[in-house]
Amino acid sequence: MQNSLDKIVVGNLNFSYGKNQILSGISFELERGDLLGLMGSNGSGKTTLIRSLLGFLNASYDEYSLFGSKFKNLSISQISKLISYVPQAHNLAFNYTLFEVVSMGKKPHFGGVFGFSKADIKSVYAAMDMVGILQLKDRNFSELSGGQKQLGLIARAIAQNSEVMILDEPTSALDFSNQILIWKVMNTISKSGKIIIVCSHEPNHIFWFATKVFAIKDGKSLAFGKNDIINEILLEQIYGANYKICSLANQKIIYYSIN
Repeated sequence: MQNSLDKIVVGNLNFSYGKNQILSGISFELERGDLLGLMGSNGSGKTTLIRSLLGFLNASYDEYSLFGSKFKNLSISQISKLISYVPQAHNLAFNYTLFEVVSMGKKPHFGGVFGFSKADIKSVYAAMDMVGILQLKDRNFSELSGGQKQLGLIARAIAQNSEVMILDEPTSALDFSNQILIWKVMNTISKSGKIIIVCSHEPNHIFWFATKVFAIKDGKSLAFGKNDIINEILLEQIYGANYKICSLANQKIIYYSIN
């Protein structure tokens, strides 16, 4: 059993916009090596939860700690070393090459001095190579396709080498091949001892790759546990009826039944 120095602990997290309660009583624990799939329909509170965990929103909670440190006591610099973030989309105001964008992931480790060592450059190249975009390193970021930009943001988070990666719909702009590639990359990274939290509308991807699942509905916890908690009853609670699970070539698949 792991101690608090190896965990993320969230206890009774709540968030409201004025009198409008968005999140209520959210609690879970994650350990090193966990890849959490965050499931929920549109408007369920997934992105609000992610923004709360990042400190972008002023949520209240009984406990929120990262590896034994209370989140509220961490500086912005400390948080940026612990957590990397991949948003759904990101448009840069200035012209940077893809290499420069991915290199921004190294900034939290410079201690205020912007400069690259050979090891830094090597790790940036490795991050781009991991997601298949190294050949685009000198391209202007603004000229890339939506999918290529998203791969660049994922590479930036990988280069950041944080203990926790939080990704909000990271594969929504990608083709099927790159979607699977990114999930495989996240799976590999989590197995190195990192914690990864992924919000996704693709339940099959969560089913196939996540080690833990957190389902949210109307801002409240619907289910939390290993990925085998995904069943037809839970899918109906999240998305509505007619979702089925079958086995094909020894692989479980979620599908929508039109009958």
